Amino acid sequence: MKKVIIFDFDGTVADTLDIAIQVASTYARQVNPVLMNKKNLRSMTMREVFRAFNITLFHIPFFLHKYRSELSKQILTVPIATKDLSLILRALHKKHILGVLTSNSAKNVRAFLIKNKLNYFDFIYAENTVFGKQHMLKHLMNKHRFKPEQTYYVGDETRDIDAARKAGITSVAVAWGFNERKLLAKYQPDFLLNNPKALLKIFSR
Repeated sequence: MKKVIIFDFDGTVADTLDIAIQVASTYARQVNPVLMNKKNLRSMTMREVFRAFNITLFHIPFFLHKYRSELSKQILTVPIATKDLSLILRALHKKHILGVLTSNSAKNVRAFLIKNKLNYFDFIYAENTVFGKQHMLKHLMNKHRFKPEQTYYVGDETRDIDAARKAGITSVAVAWGFNERKLLAKYQPDFLLNNPKALLKIFSR
């Protein structure tokens, strides 16, 4: 029976961290070398990062707009998040339903997928939100009548784990993206993976 594997985009499929830092730094009161250090940022949740960069709830919609706009200018140079991901996605697509759920824009996602020949996704669902992914997941599942026990959400952040749990589906956290493995482990995802090849083990069962 086919499983539904929904992927987060930023950090999980595309390595967009540098652009996110670039945009977020425009909100900081002053340039802080600590904040610009990727190792430090990867040990922080998204809420902690926003506070560190002085991005309030009021600022978030403006940040997202600016981030999407900047990414659209650089999308053709953004690298794939991790080695071998293309081969793994191709293998998974032969047996399962793949999709992208993201707070980025569908236009950016499509441009990236086409540029990198990653046309293995059956759908892209994008919405202008940061902390409402559980609602996006529920809406998507209701719309397509996906069964919770057959649906998985693959993401690189603690908020992805939370969203999957609240939506009643299986969470698959990957340690090659924004949040480091140690932080992801604290949120107790159903699966915690170091590399994309491990996805094959999960979905070959």
